Amino acid sequence: LAVRRQYIPENPARAVKHFNELRDRPYKQMLTLDQENRILSEASPHLRVGIILLVQTGGRTYSEGFRLRWDQVDWEHKLIRWGSDVKTAGSSEPLPLSDLAYRVLRKWKEESNPDSPFIFPSPRKPGQPIRSVKTAWKATLKRAGVLHFPIYNLRHAFCTRLSWVAPDAVIQRAMRHTSPETKRQYQLGMVEQVREAMERANERVYGERVTIQ
Repeated sequence: LAVRRQYIPENPARAVKHFNELRDRPYKQMLTLDQENRILSEASPHLRVGIILLVQTGGRTYSEGFRLRWDQVDWEHKLIRWGSDVKTAGSSEPLPLSDLAYRVLRKWKEESNPDSPFIFPSPRKPGQPIRSVKTAWKATLKRAGVLHFPIYNLRHAFCTRLSWVAPDAVIQRAMRHTSPETKRQYQLGMVEQVREAMERANERVYGERVTIQ
């Protein structure tokens, strides 16, 4: 614009090499079972539970993971209920818990601080959620001998595994995305279909009896 209006003779950034997104973007590798087990074996207790929850639910790292409250867990129906504090309308749909996620959360509740409303409370301020796990995540990957990748990529691992066993409509519902290609009526009433797909994906990854080393 400045060149076109003759404010300057030429664009000073013309010779700057453009960033090639496709070539330079970090490669998203699929999380293998071996990597997952190595990471979990090196993780601290709270991070270990958080990793399992993210891999099993496809939740966003903080808003749907490390900032969850206990009152959002529906133990009777094995669901996480978000309420109105969500990113999109599709995100408000309740999230079914796989059997593994349910068992891990149950055990964590027995071991965690009974005075905090948060599943992952801050170690310094129990009345608040943990602020960040970036440092712990980076150190855990290093100890596990796994090349660094953002913890948010666990959401991609969940989606990829689910795609092995479930149709697009179930994946759409599980990821809680709104899309003009998927009508609202196809997203409603699919809690059990999503849970069944989660269990089939777990069976494919971990075997018939789902356990974590």
